[in-house]
Amino acid sequence: MDAAEEHAHEHEYVDIAEGEMVSAYAEGIHETVTLQFNQKGVALMLSYEEALELAEVMRAVKEHCESGGKQLA
Repeated sequence: MDAAEEHAHEHEYVDIAEGEMVSAYAEGIHETVTLQFNQKGVALMLSYEEALELAEVMRAVKEHCESGGKQLA
């Protein structure tokens, strides 16, 4: 199967969030989330499963940063 047949469907992109440094958008058909680090020119494409795991890790990072770097119980 060539690439044209593989992608004969329409892709629909949904903006999730946009910040000065990072933007996120989803593509529903392939169930991917892309994180784009604007100033660095880097983009990560993640499956929904990977995005959910990253969200849990980033929640812990957020708490760490907000605590001033102190270890949380």
